[in-house]
Amino acid sequence: FTSSCSTNFHSDCLICPIMSKDTRKRAQEPSETGNASCSSPPPAKIRKRHEEDGASNNANQRILDFDYRYIVAPMVGASELPFRLLCRKYGAQLVYTPMMIASQFATSKEYREKEFQTTPFDRPLVCHFAANRPDDFAKAAKLAEPDCDAIDLNLGCPQRTAFVGHFGSYLLDAKDRELILSIVRAGVAAVKIPIFVKIRLLDTYEETLELCRQLYEAGATLIAVHARFRATFHRNGPGARDGPALLDQVQKLKQEFSTGKGSKKRLLVTNGNTITYEDVVKNLEMTRCDGIMSAEGILDNPALYLERLGSREDAANENSKLVEVKGGKVFEEWPKRDKWMK
Repeated sequence: FTSSCSTNFHSDCLICPIMSKDTRKRAQEPSETGNASCSSPPPAKIRKRHEEDGASNNANQRILDFDYRYIVAPMVGASELPFRLLCRKYGAQLVYTPMMIASQFATSKEYREKEFQTTPFDRPLVCHFAANRPDDFAKAAKLAEPDCDAIDLNLGCPQRTAFVGHFGSYLLDAKDRELILSIVRAGVAAVKIPIFVKIRLLDTYEETLELCRQLYEAGATLIAVHARFRATFHRNGPGARDGPALLDQVQKLKQEFSTGKGSKKRLLVTNGNTITYEDVVKNLEMTRCDGIMSAEGILDNPALYLERLGSREDAANENSKLVEVKGGKVFEEWPKRDKWMK
């Protein structure tokens, strides 16, 4: 894929450019994770736009130089490289890796090579880590930094393996609050790219609100909220896939972080209740969130976000459709040109 796309532009692929010789050379140079890497400064015009919007008001929060409206969730056994590229081709803007264990990623080259494959076209990309030790998270983030655009802390996994390993949503109890905040702070200190966090709802709205405030204050740039409650090990009570997502709570959170004193325009992503593109539109309209994340919906239909680029009827009436392509450091290396989708 990398070889063919570095020399030819594929009209049926949104993510295949003609790369310069210098870019191809850098793309072939392996990073510490063993993946091809390409680096350049963030797009000046996008950085300026975010600064004007005030997208970050915390000294530790980073400016996002990529699009994050339509997102593919982290999915173990699903959001690996081939599926990520497929979703990008059909309208996804930002994609997460599957969950990776930070302690193993930080210490084992074999684990990194097995669990994390990418290409220069797999951008913008968020590396998603399970961690319960600040130093493990910081080391893993540092190793992944050359090959991604943000690092995400998993505080949402409801599986029994997360209970046994004490990570994911099982770190959301009050007794672990200082631990998870120290993990976020360690990640912020270790890397120059943004730190994201993916969470679930706590037992009350007030508790979830306080958690989000604390995560932002610790340096998280973006929080994705899976709007269902934490699960228990025995699966009794609410949690996991128990009924529809409670999007009204996400709506309240976004209102708070759009108008609340001292927390203006902090980035919040909604997750849940998206099976069709109509669901995507309604979810965003209701919650007013900065982006939307889909897991099972996009797993069933990798073209879930395709309609944002226009209807098939519109496409049938035109010979081609102009699509603006942004995001990811490699884009800055491409010659300035229109990118077309047949």
